[in-house]
Amino acid sequence: MVLMGVFGVSTSVRAQNPVKLEKHSMTKLKQELDLSDDQINRIKKIYASYAGEKEELRKKMNEIRAKEKAEIGRVLSADQLKKLEELKAKHHRSRKPMQK
Repeated sequence: MVLMGVFGVSTSVRAQNPVKLEKHSMTKLKQELDLSDDQINRIKKIYASYAGEKEELRKKMNEIRAKEKAEIGRVLSADQLKKLEELKAKHHRSRKPMQK
């Protein structure tokens, strides 16, 4: 459980093309919820209104993760740090892609 916090949250979703991701998400929402075009437009505006705040939070989380990693690096030996990085890589490879 502790390692999960050390590994952090995957950024693979954000690494995708954001426009493509948004279009896919909105298409899926429209189909699943049977939304009207007006509802889609209103939801897009809501998402857009929070985009800046979410980006600020993402940046802050990245800063926190960097501090956390640095502190852990000061506690672990060089061998332990290397093993931790290997565990992270193994964990990253074993993660399942997000469901569509």
